[in-house]
Amino acid sequence: MISSKPSVSAGRADSKLDRAFTLVELMVVIGIIAILAAILFPVFSSAKASALKSVCAANLGQLGIAVSMYIQDSSGAYPSGTDGITEPFGNVKNIKLTNQLAPYIKSPAVWHCPDDSGFYFSSSAYGGTMGDPAHPTAYATYGTSYLYLLSGQGIIGPPFLDSELVHPARDGLLFDMDGAWHSREPQVPAGAGLTEWSHYQSLYWYNLLYFDGHVKYVSDPVMRTSWVAG
Repeated sequence: MISSKPSVSAGRADSKLDRAFTLVELMVVIGIIAILAAILFPVFSSAKASALKSVCAANLGQLGIAVSMYIQDSSGAYPSGTDGITEPFGNVKNIKLTNQLAPYIKSPAVWHCPDDSGFYFSSSAYGGTMGDPAHPTAYATYGTSYLYLLSGQGIIGPPFLDSELVHPARDGLLFDMDGAWHSREPQVPAGAGLTEWSHYQSLYWYNLLYFDGHVKYVSDPVMRTSWVAG
C-alpha cells in the first residue's frame, strides 16, 4: 500500500524555498551593490568626461578645416574677425570670426564645446583684454567656446598670411576659453588677483588646435608657449 504522507526530504526542500531573506542578508546585498557602485561610478564619470573632451576636440578639428577653406578663398589670408571676447582693437564685435567662417561650417553647434560651463573671471581687473564673465556658457555669451589667436588682426592692419607661418605644428590657433572645463579643476573665482589667477591656471588643460590642423590636449604651460604665431 502506497502512503500519501509527504516525505521528510520534500518538507525540508519546501521550507528552504519558502524562507525569506533575513535582515542581515539584505544588508550584505545592499553593501555589495554600494561597493560596486562606488567602484563603477568614477569609471563611468571618467568615460563621460573623455567623450565630451573628444567631441570638443572634434569641433576644433572641423573649425581647422573651415579656416583652411577660408584661406584658400582669400589668397592665403587668415580670418581677421574676433572671437568676441578678446578685443585688441577696441569694439570690433561686428566683425566676428563665427560670421566669417559661417559659409564653411554646416552647423553653428561646432562652436559649442559640450563641456563649456562658462567662467567667472575677467582679466580687465588687471588691465587684460579678456571680456566679461560668461554665464551660463561662453557659447551663449560670445557665440563660441574657443579663443582665436589672430582675433582682430587684419582689421586695422594687414591680415596674417599663411606664408608667414614658420612653425605651424608648434603654434596654436584656437583653444578652449577656460581650462577648467576638461581638467575638472575649480574655476578662477570672480575678483581673483594675479597670484590666485596664476595658481588656478597652472592646473588647467586645454584642447588646442594648431595651425597645421592637428588637435592636442595640452597643459596650460604648453598652451602658452604655443600662443605665438610665426
